[in-house]
Amino acid sequence: MARISSYTKDAQLTSADKVIGTDSATGNTANFVLSDMVSFMETNIKLPTYIFEQVQAASSWVITHNLGKFPSVEIIDTGGNLVLGEITYNSINQVTLTFNAAFSGKAYLN
Repeated sequence: MARISSYTKDAQLTSADKVIGTDSATGNTANFVLSDMVSFMETNIKLPTYIFEQVQAASSWVITHNLGKFPSVEIIDTGGNLVLGEITYNSINQVTLTFNAAFSGKAYLN
């Protein structure tokens, strides 16, 4: 069996790539597809996270998240770039994000 350090490093991950792990039902080593792992985690691991999608470009986003706290906020535009803006906590369940220019994207609150 080859040592893991001898494998070629894959610099471009895709959702079809596989990783090696242990199947807890059988105890056997198995291959797991990354996209299947993501789907599993989204379905079965309930983190106090809220994902907001702003479909139409806007310079102000009002988000009602109902997390019951003042969450951290990360904003990503449709190009995958991290965006900085002003964050105003209206309450423990609502936040307003204000930007210098209108754009669309997602806000991740946790």
